[in-house]
Amino acid sequence: MKKRCCAFLVLLCILLGSCQSDTPPSAAGKLLPLDTNEYEYFIAHVEDGLYMGKMVGDDKELFRFAFADGRMTPVGRVENFALNNGSTLKMDNSVYFFATSYEGEGRCNTLYRIDLEGLSTEAVYTDHLYQTFNYMTCFQGRFLTTKGDIIDKENGDAVTYIEEYHPDTGKSVKIMEAMSNQQEVRGETILHITSDDEYLYVYGEKSPDGERTPYIDVYDSDYHLVESYPLEKYKEEVCDQMIGSFLKIGDAFYLLNFSGIGVLFTLEPEPKEIFPPTEELWWAQMTASDTHADPLLYRRLTNEIYYLSEKGDWETVHFAPYGEQYVVSFITQYADKATIWLENREDNRDEKIVYIDLDTLKKGS
Repeated sequence: MKKRCCAFLVLLCILLGSCQSDTPPSAAGKLLPLDTNEYEYFIAHVEDGLYMGKMVGDDKELFRFAFADGRMTPVGRVENFALNNGSTLKMDNSVYFFATSYEGEGRCNTLYRIDLEGLSTEAVYTDHLYQTFNYMTCFQGRFLTTKGDIIDKENGDAVTYIEEYHPDTGKSVKIMEAMSNQQEVRGETILHITSDDEYLYVYGEKSPDGERTPYIDVYDSDYHLVESYPLEKYKEEVCDQMIGSFLKIGDAFYLLNFSGIGVLFTLEPEPKEIFPPTEELWWAQMTASDTHADPLLYRRLTNEIYYLSEKGDWETVHFAPYGEQYVVSFITQYADKATIWLENREDNRDEKIVYIDLDTLKKGS
């Protein structure tokens, strides 16, 4: 509790030192006619709309919500749907995502492709691996994803690896792997990946002495290791559980764990903490692509939104176009456009979704 209080005080100092003001009515954006009590954001925010989901029986029905006219168009379904981790990737006119489905008494993991022009969905291939949460990134035009499996259940031997998938041929190539033993806590585990225009970044855990240590490895375009950074500082406060989001934003790295604690920090030219470990420090959901844009950050269930300025500083917008009773619950982003989901503090079924240009949003700061 003491650590959390200190983290909050540091964050408060950051916010007070940044440029901040209430969002004027002119910066409110366009209110979208989207019923979030019936549909949920599921796959992607692309140029012309949002890809939503809706449970119908045991299946997840998929729809495209068009920004232009508010029309909801069916695009396919995931049968016997179990879960999805939110990681998506856009290449050419397709969006890819993994979904886990029930299969008898077990589960399987399927890669799906949405055709953005034909507005249809197809299953690409299915894996029967122990690991179901696969994370994807688009690195210099290459489709990369993490995978993992248990090799020996009795002994606890496991393998995690990164696979390069080629949509044109349907073939995959394993580009790196790590072996570990979960019972004896030894070896190395690949957990997450992200990238920018120059490097591939791998987040994982190494256990050389029976104790897990989180790390970030940096690889060049030939998959040669350039640098390795241990993350001892965040071992207990952030990396003590699974990481759901791992991003490179400007010169900084962002981690968000499954409890909603996020942190933003740099490693070069010297370690620097931009946002300390903070509860509900979330990022605007973006689909991975060759266009590496910097996502917004926000404190969930507050009115605070943060953006990286052209000068490289983090600025603050207090976004409350409908009053303080509506707080930010979710944000999606594509290039220079965003949807901001505002939830009534007293009734979370009362939501307003705003579609806004980022330049317009920033005028509120």
